[in-house]
Amino acid sequence: LYFLHGLFGNDHRWIDRGGKELFDRLTADGTIGPFIVVLPNGGETFYINSQDGKDRYEDFFVQELVPFIDHQYRTIATRDARGISGLSMGGYGALHLAMRHPDLFGSVAATSAVLIPALPNPIPTEGRWQFYSRILSHAFGSPLNQAYWEANSPLTLAKDPSKFRGLKIYFDVGDQDRYGFEKGAAILDEILSKENYPHTYALRSGGHGWEFLDQYMKYSLSFQWHWLKQAEQRTSVKAEADKH
Repeated sequence: LYFLHGLFGNDHRWIDRGGKELFDRLTADGTIGPFIVVLPNGGETFYINSQDGKDRYEDFFVQELVPFIDHQYRTIATRDARGISGLSMGGYGALHLAMRHPDLFGSVAATSAVLIPALPNPIPTEGRWQFYSRILSHAFGSPLNQAYWEANSPLTLAKDPSKFRGLKIYFDVGDQDRYGFEKGAAILDEILSKENYPHTYALRSGGHGWEFLDQYMKYSLSFQWHWLKQAEQRTSVKAEADKH
């Protein structure tokens, strides 16, 4: 499982905020089984190739990181045995990467994902959006490139589910998300439902970020384990059959 941190986080965030402790508890009580968790550092990249071409994080992730992990560790190197999850910016990244690379990932779980239907036009030069535009400019251009935002958005990618058939999708969000991302999550649910694409969506009581994830990460981890376990079982059956 690849877990992608949120904005202003890093590869230590999941451990520092209790992710490993929860993982260990759920493993100990049998809610989930053991699996590898990979914690990459995504900076402020949104896990995509930047609009100016200078920071090609998506290329790195797909072409270098995943092959390295499969070479270095005892993985089952198939899409069904590989999941991706993320929080906030990482939720955006998880959905984006899974929908764009269904050959790599069999399951995706996104919490409080940065899902914005459209950037305001023009972008306000003061207040909250002044801050947002500075953060987003790293990946989406300065000034912000509306077309590049839309092309990479999971809300756009979800409109053509033929490109990610078979991908298992879970996403949840707080009903009091301080950034209003529950609106985008509802739109994603609507898009996938309109396309009759199976998915799991939950609007839960709570806010944004790790305070929310602390309460509900057990659901996304259980979702991922459900599909990883099936992949593991299929691999075991095939290995046994190959012996005979």
